[in-house]
Amino acid sequence: ATNMDYSMLNEHGMFEYFRKKYKSERANMSDLIAFNEEMLYLWVEEKGVLLTLQIRKRPDNTFSDFQILKSDDGNRPHNVNEIILDPNGLYIATISKFGVCLMSLPQRWGLEMKFLGGEHKEINVKWILIAPTIILAISPNKRFKEQPSVSKARWCPGNALTLYLAILYSDNCLRLYDAVSLEMKKFIQVGTIPRLNAIGLPDLAVDFDFSPNIMKHVNVVDDKATQVTIYKMQWVIYILKSSGDVCTCTVDINLYNDQIFSKMSDPIPMHPQDRGNYMTDAFSLLVLNCNPPLIVIASENGKLYHCLHIVTKKEDEAIENSDSSLFVFETLQIDLGLNTDKKLQNDFEFPLYLKIDPTSTSRYMCSHEAGVHLVRLPIITPLTEFATRNNEDDDTDNNDLQTIFAKHSSIIEYSVCTQLKGQPKGLPLQGLHTLATPNTIIVLLGNGELVTSPIRELELYIDISKLMS
Repeated sequence: ATNMDYSMLNEHGMFEYFRKKYKSERANMSDLIAFNEEMLYLWVEEKGVLLTLQIRKRPDNTFSDFQILKSDDGNRPHNVNEIILDPNGLYIATISKFGVCLMSLPQRWGLEMKFLGGEHKEINVKWILIAPTIILAISPNKRFKEQPSVSKARWCPGNALTLYLAILYSDNCLRLYDAVSLEMKKFIQVGTIPRLNAIGLPDLAVDFDFSPNIMKHVNVVDDKATQVTIYKMQWVIYILKSSGDVCTCTVDINLYNDQIFSKMSDPIPMHPQDRGNYMTDAFSLLVLNCNPPLIVIASENGKLYHCLHIVTKKEDEAIENSDSSLFVFETLQIDLGLNTDKKLQNDFEFPLYLKIDPTSTSRYMCSHEAGVHLVRLPIITPLTEFATRNNEDDDTDNNDLQTIFAKHSSIIEYSVCTQLKGQPKGLPLQGLHTLATPNTIIVLLGNGELVTSPIRELELYIDISKLMS
């Protein structure tokens, strides 16, 4: 392993297999890596298989062999640009703009907790296409132009009894699917349905994310005059439009009869208003687990906006009688890379992709064609403490809040740079994740090489010029 492979994974047989099947360097960003319960997953587009590796080392400090999950009937996902695991590690979904395919993972057991006890190198699995009447993913060449494409997909927060996959389509509709029955449980129109060949629709939804779910219960009397307790689960979905507007959709699930209710909001006003139009060409959104909710919005010009969703009084004239507002307390500019060309620095045209860091509640990842940044938010802890102190106090002390903002600025760490000096283009990432114990960032580059490095408290920089030469 090189000094750019802290975990010594790059030389493992799984990544050697991946590189052998690799046809050429890829031009577009993808996220083909997933991780859950010490199991690393890697999608190989050229073979249509999913590679899995138990990353817990053996007593002799070596890794076990990897396994291959392959289709048992020849039907496989195509043009995959992202794979996502459900929170319980039971299902994995492949995402492409042509559709979403779902696979129930085999059982794991044994000393190394490998699939089917590790008895087989290759395991046959079955991929199931979600909503085949809407999107044809298995045969992309047969799709119709008027059919909507997939913009984003996320697993809904919850538990093993309520496992839903939310898919945002280019027709401005969000659809919720039951991962077990594969039925569409809810259809939510989040904006104007685009006309055929419409260009530059400002109302177009481009991303969404969930706040943590809330469990509620009510006591009711059923038709047999018996008192029963009905449990409900509530989500707030934040929906980002290409114009930079953010709307919310409150979703309530009745766990007694599986009914789902939803309510869309108008765009949430942003403050302070004297900053004018905060962004154009909004691209990505992330909700951090904080109280009040902390929303991160990324634009295509390299800027990150940190916002608090603050519920306010209707009689407060300062916010024009609105129920809530997005308070933009911080704006960050992402550096392009090692390129010193001022013109290229000013013409930042790389979309920013946001991803949660599962190893930390006060950190997230921001990736683009020029590399990966870790963004630390030391404000999370004092902000949570402030919200707890003022939970029962209607009169929020804005001076205290402004003091918190002033004392706890965010920190951007350039973790991996994939753009060399004098080069207008970087090396697009194909996978990004963080591992715990010890905290490690893993980055799959567009040439099939893997970079791994520990996450330190001090700023970390990796020069990958040797891998790109």
